[in-house]
Amino acid sequence: AAATLFGTVQIRAVRGVASWTDLMIKLKGDGYSLSFNRVAGGMQDIESNKFNLVPGEAQALRVSTAPNGGSPGNFLTSQPKVEVADAGGNFVDAGVHLVTANLYRDGLLSQIPIIGPQCLDFDCIGQCGLTPCADPRTACPTCVAAPNATTGSSASRVFTSAGIATFTQLAVEFAGEGYTVRFTSSALLWAESSVKFDVLAGTAVRLRIMTQPRGFLAGTPFQVQPQVSLIDMGSNVASLTFGSVTAAAAPGGGGGGKLESVRGLTAQTLEGTSSFNGLRVDLVGKGYQLFFT
Repeated sequence: AAATLFGTVQIRAVRGVASWTDLMIKLKGDGYSLSFNRVAGGMQDIESNKFNLVPGEAQALRVSTAPNGGSPGNFLTSQPKVEVADAGGNFVDAGVHLVTANLYRDGLLSQIPIIGPQCLDFDCIGQCGLTPCADPRTACPTCVAAPNATTGSSASRVFTSAGIATFTQLAVEFAGEGYTVRFTSSALLWAESSVKFDVLAGTAVRLRIMTQPRGFLAGTPFQVQPQVSLIDMGSNVASLTFGSVTAAAAPGGGGGGKLESVRGLTAQTLEGTSSFNGLRVDLVGKGYQLFFT
């Protein structure tokens, strides 16, 4: 790229001498030279000796590979890389800097932390056998250490190597839209990913009762009908998952009644949630309990 000369490029000579004090070139490179000419003409242009410019001191961070979304609790589909730069935007490979990633939305720090995916011990054993996972990204792809309440996740704090901080295990636990990631490091200007990304709800893995049934009279529909949602690994409602949920009841003590509804015991899901209508138990009894599959 062509370099630009910054500063006051045109000055008056005093007693036959022109002295510059604020000239600057921001772009590193070899073989630069400055040429000088008299505005009024009448004199031959002259050129300085050639010189080289090397990067200055580390001043700021910049995002070289932007993060991209995925599903909650799983690794982002594009893991970010962050570079160290000087005041002129030149890449600086010297020194070691600790870079921290934090999740933002609409310019504000998100209450949702950016972490490495977690799993229970038995989940990890199921993926990589009884031996410890040497590389959680390949041997146990959904399991990394849980975040520390004080320092955050090890996945969100990376040391630079040759001027680059490479993140490999970033994940967002909950679904949401319009996320960005802001990267900070002590004494350096922060950088933020410029393109917003979304984390969409994943595949349903379990059910959750969102509205408990209430108001029971034998043979009469419950006053409050239950709602059941499909939940993904990140505890989000799997709003993109379609299917149906079926209700059943365990008989109450001595009651022997059965669960019934003129609209059927199966409810279709809409945006991940099944809403039941007309459920009732036909006989008086105690200890009835609903089950959903």
